[in-house]
Amino acid sequence: MGAHETPHEELELSPIDDALEHGAVDPTRDYVLELATVRDVLELHRLFFATPRRGARRLLRGEVRRLVDDETLWLARERASGHIVGTCFIEIPRAENGEVEGPAEYGGAIVLSGHRGRGLGLVLTSVAIAHHFWDDDPAPLLAHAFDGDHRPRATMHRAGFRVVGRMRLPRDTRGLEHLAAADGSIHADALALEDHGRAWSFRRVASYLERGSVMGGDGRPSAIYLEVHPEMSAEALRRAAGSIDAVGGDDSAAA
Repeated sequence: MGAHETPHEELELSPIDDALEHGAVDPTRDYVLELATVRDVLELHRLFFATPRRGARRLLRGEVRRLVDDETLWLARERASGHIVGTCFIEIPRAENGEVEGPAEYGGAIVLSGHRGRGLGLVLTSVAIAHHFWDDDPAPLLAHAFDGDHRPRATMHRAGFRVVGRMRLPRDTRGLEHLAAADGSIHADALALEDHGRAWSFRRVASYLERGSVMGGDGRPSAIYLEVHPEMSAEALRRAAGSIDAVGGDDSAAA
């Protein structure tokens, strides 16, 4: 079911509404986070994937569309203007017949410069991972951190990704050509999400649903409205996190 087709509990319960109404939160720091739809493909491609910044992959429009079809592409939209200001995706590799082949990969969170430092990257990462694992998929989730771009590493480490090896790719690797180093190769750390990362993402999203806000690096809050599947209530998310703890002996603290 599309992100625009169902009512969402968090829109009614968010405590940030009062703060916005009384001027306690800057209305320009007011965002909706939702799954991207087909009508967002062209804008997302133009903003983030046609000429990506250092550390991000270049994607074709068709590849962006496949992420939408898989319901793994998230966006952050400024509520007042409706403009897309951030995105995050998880890619599920598929064979030509559509069957899944190999583990999924976290593609990173990208936020436009005027909206960085407001916590959106962490929220996008949290909801993308939580949504991906909501169906209790036990398969590993991988990621890559490319040399020369250190900004995403702190977020990935916080989310529960750990370095499991090094990669060296040829400079003509499609979508990564712009990341080649002086030696002509593309260098990156290979990471995998540990079990406690799933529990962390569930607790994080539960917290965002309850609070309706995220604190930025500047110490100021931003209002956030997460449009997730109705069954992903804060209570259900915390219960799922507890189940992961019980099975894996996770020692992570609740958000």
